[in-house]
Amino acid sequence: MTLDIIGKRRWWYTFSGILFVASIAVIALFGFRLGIDFIEGSLIELHVSSARPDVSVFQEVLSAQGLEGSLVQHLGDTDVMIRTKPLDNTAHVSLLSALQEKIGADNFQELRFETVGPTISSELRIKSINMIFAVALAIVLY
Repeated sequence: MTLDIIGKRRWWYTFSGILFVASIAVIALFGFRLGIDFIEGSLIELHVSSARPDVSVFQEVLSAQGLEGSLVQHLGDTDVMIRTKPLDNTAHVSLLSALQEKIGADNFQELRFETVGPTISSELRIKSINMIFAVALAIVLY
């Protein structure tokens, strides 16, 4: 059995073009799900030394602090990552003390706290999106 790929090249060009246009349409309609580096926000990484509480425990504390919609993810068996809207130092300390009350002061340790501001995030977002389109164009031209 032989495949006549070259003889059907117009069909393959058409198929490739349809996939390319569909990809661009999906990106235009739904956009990209950008991480904290591309949108402003804060990231807190915690190491839990005792039995790791369920995500709902963290969500409850975050809701009580006015941080609804924050993302809580388990990292491995003992770490937890929390992504929130941008936190200043006061809100950060308040959140940590609320977590200490709920989980216990000796049961967790903060490994990392980062805040990305709006200027850096918009700059990164614009540069990244431009590079995605430049790479897509280079692939098409190749």
